[in-house]
Amino acid sequence: SKWSAAEEKALEGLKFEDALGPDAWLDHALAHAFYFQGADRLDEATEFLEARSSKWSAEELHPFLFTHCWWHLSLLHCEQRNFAEALKIFEERLWSETFADMQTDPQVQLNALGLLWRLETRGQSEVARPLWAKVVQRCRGITLPATDGGEKAPLQHTDLLLDVLLIRALSVHAAADPKPLDAFLESVATHAAQLASGSGDGARERGEAYGAIARAIATLYRADQREEGLPARQAAARKELREL
Repeated sequence: SKWSAAEEKALEGLKFEDALGPDAWLDHALAHAFYFQGADRLDEATEFLEARSSKWSAEELHPFLFTHCWWHLSLLHCEQRNFAEALKIFEERLWSETFADMQTDPQVQLNALGLLWRLETRGQSEVARPLWAKVVQRCRGITLPATDGGEKAPLQHTDLLLDVLLIRALSVHAAADPKPLDAFLESVATHAAQLASGSGDGARERGEAYGAIARAIATLYRADQREEGLPARQAAARKELREL
């Protein structure tokens, strides 16, 4: 398979480590190669990444790559239902005061929010719930407006996947206060229209797909929705996501 071929190539690259030094991108490549070969390789993947993790230097690696390698290890722990280890990685690596300077990077925010969503899908919503707000607070003024209804943040909408994750995060506490989610969804709609009006090939389709995904995620997860007709609305949202 293509994943076994990728594994072979990455292992070949590791042979140059003594001469060239460690390369976390090879660790990242092997994380993907192991994971997509199925459940039979998860133990091996976990052992490999745990052994390699001592080489992931927060000082030498880009914040994205540092946290993303740790994200892959935490993902493996989630898949093996070892949630305590996954949460330990969140607290000590992905969203730690020790590495607080990294938290201004949109890709670091993406890694942290991505793990929380994975924990939610594995039945750990009670554990994840307070952590969503912790990450969102740090996103303010960077990828979210500093205040609800405030000016667009400097790095807002620079990563469309991060926008989806932020919608998911803001949906968690929408029952207590829907204003942050509603304001961000309005901004997303404006950005989607701007993308769709671009001149490049496929611009309209990309903009429309981005807007549709954002609306569907809000429909599926926001906590302040009326119960009447909700199953039908959520079924329609799932159908739209599958068709995109």
